[in-house]
Amino acid sequence: MGCGVRWNGRPIHSELISSTTIDVFPVYKKEVEAFQIKYSVGELAISGFILKPIQSKGKSPMIIYCRGGNRDYGAIDQTTLAYLAYIASQGYVVMASQYRGNSFSDGKDEFGGEDVKDALALIDIAKEVGYVDLRRIGVLGYSRGGLMAYLMSKKSDKIKAIAVVGAPTDAFRTCRERPEMYREVLLPLVGDSVHHRQDFIDRSPLYWANAINEPVLLLHGTADVKVDVEQASLMVDALKANGNEFSYKLFEGGNHPLQNFREQRDSMIFDWFKRSF
Repeated sequence: MGCGVRWNGRPIHSELISSTTIDVFPVYKKEVEAFQIKYSVGELAISGFILKPIQSKGKSPMIIYCRGGNRDYGAIDQTTLAYLAYIASQGYVVMASQYRGNSFSDGKDEFGGEDVKDALALIDIAKEVGYVDLRRIGVLGYSRGGLMAYLMSKKSDKIKAIAVVGAPTDAFRTCRERPEMYREVLLPLVGDSVHHRQDFIDRSPLYWANAINEPVLLLHGTADVKVDVEQASLMVDALKANGNEFSYKLFEGGNHPLQNFREQRDSMIFDWFKRSF
C-alpha cells in the first residue's frame, strides 16, 4: 500500500484495486496501451485511467491529467481519452482520476476539497506500477482541473512542474462573474461564501500563490466565457511578486479550453514539461 503523499502532514493511503485494459482511439493503438483502474483512497473506491507508451524503454516521465467540471459534468469520456492517448504517444505515462462524487467513484465532490486526495493518490499508484520515473512528474489541468493542479502543487513536493489552461484562481471573483456557478456548484459542494469563507480561500490560489512550489505554465484565452482572463492576469502578478518561476501566454480570441488554438496550446505544454523535466 502506498503512503508517500501526505495531506496536512498525514499520509494518504492509496492502493490499486483493479486494472482493466481498454481500447484507445484507433490511430494510437500501436503506440499506447490504456487501462481503466479502480483504486482506494481511504475507504473510497475511485475510478481512473492509466495510458502508457508501448515502445518506451525503461521508466517514462508522467503527466497527471486533472479533468474539469464537477460531479458527472466534465467526466473523462472517449473524447478525453483520445486526448490522453495523444499525450501518451509523446512518451509520457498519463494518469487521470474521475475524482470522488459521481457515477464512477464513491464519495462526495468537494470541488477542490478532499477530492484533491484522489489526484494526489496517483503518485502512489505510479510507485506501484513501476514504469514511471518518479523524478519527472508533471500535472496538467484544464478549468477546475487547473485549480486541482495548483492545490496539488501546494500539497505535494513530488511534482516537478504544472501547466494550467483556463484555470480559476479566485472563487469569490468567480461568484461575482458567474452567479450560476455559485448557485449550482460552489453553494451545494462547498457552502455559502460567508460561513465557509476559509473554504473559498482554500480554493483560491490567488490567496496562497507563495505556497506553489513548482514552475507554472499559465495559458488563457481572451474569449473565455467561463473564467475571466483577469483571474489569470492577477495570478501572474501574484506569482511574479512571490518570485515564482512561470510562463504566461494569453491567446487573443482563445476559448475556455483553447480548443481553437489546439496545436499551439499542446506544443507549449509539451515544451514546458520537456524543459522542466
